[in-house]
Amino acid sequence: MWQDDTSSDFKDWNYASSYCSGLSLGGYTNWRLPSRNELSELIDFSKTNPAIDSKFVNTISDYYWTDTNSTTNSLNKFVIFMDSGRSHTNSKAFNGYIKCVR
Repeated sequence: MWQDDTSSDFKDWNYASSYCSGLSLGGYTNWRLPSRNELSELIDFSKTNPAIDSKFVNTISDYYWTDTNSTTNSLNKFVIFMDSGRSHTNSKAFNGYIKCVR
């Protein structure tokens, strides 16, 4: 189950992680940041701005946090750029958007 209400907060990874773990939505409280693979499954590469399945109507064409660690730097996490669907790593101090999953 995905949160379709994208948080309007453009925040660092620590905030994003706390936001999801504290989220109460749809009668559920077991929300978390998605893995890189989970968030990548929502990408529709035939679309841009945003490159996401059309059932998600509240997605901003910008970076979204995942909970997947960089393999080269423990201070970095993967982000997905929803404009195009590509992913890369950024410092956890970087600001990104939040889409929680449960």
